Amino acid sequence: MAKRSDDSPVVMEWDTKVWMFTNSLILKQLFGALGASLLIVWIILLLATGFDPEMIAVFFDLVLVFLLICGLAFVAMAIMGGYYYAHNTLKEKSFICENQQRQTILLKILTTIGFIGGMSSGKYGLAGSSALAASRLKQEMWWEDVTSVTYEPKRRYIYVKTGLLEPLAIFCNADNYAEVEAFVREHTQPYLDKREAAKKAKAEKKAAGKKKTSEKKKDSEIKTEAEKKKEAEIKTEADIKNDTEKKEGAELKEDAENTMNAENKQ
Repeated sequence: MAKRSDDSPVVMEWDTKVWMFTNSLILKQLFGALGASLLIVWIILLLATGFDPEMIAVFFDLVLVFLLICGLAFVAMAIMGGYYYAHNTLKEKSFICENQQRQTILLKILTTIGFIGGMSSGKYGLAGSSALAASRLKQEMWWEDVTSVTYEPKRRYIYVKTGLLEPLAIFCNADNYAEVEAFVREHTQPYLDKREAAKKAKAEKKAAGKKKTSEKKKDSEIKTEAEKKKEAEIKTEADIKNDTEKKEGAELKEDAENTMNAENKQ
């Protein structure tokens, strides 16, 4: 699949400065991306080695790597004053969030150290996860891919999801939140409505299928019951006929015996 490119004009650009250590969204956005990258690397290694039991040890190694990088990231953020600096760009088709240059340089140094250290020590999981983490320093989200949006005007951020492992928070300033929210609503709601309509249509189709299956089952049960009743009636008629024939046979036999006895007496 070819990489998409948004050549539409920039509608709005702004910088945000958010205190990181007490902001759960920042921690989730930064370290969640790293954790997802490590998990992807481990799954790839697991599949490539044919579910080798040694991959369990590799998993714990990656967990240690994750904790190490998180620790280094906290140190780096502390050096930068404990703030998350992001540059945000709104476009007609997409939204771009990237670390500001002064912070990006420091984070790139950390991921580069992780990559080189992983390659030189033969720990390719570390190298791969560092490369993936570096690729997440700049994130681009397309409005048509959005699956859900949560607006938080009091905290001045918009939480957007485009997939299970791809949430993104759009942090705004006090003077532009309302404008950004209006823009995001305008550019995501049509896609959300379309998804909801498709989901509803799928649910209705599924319900109709279940109803049809239920009706067929009911018709089959009615038909089976009718067939059983008919079989019972036929069996009853046959039993009556057999009983009548037996009775008539017994009477004829009795008459024959009586006649024979009478003739013998004479």
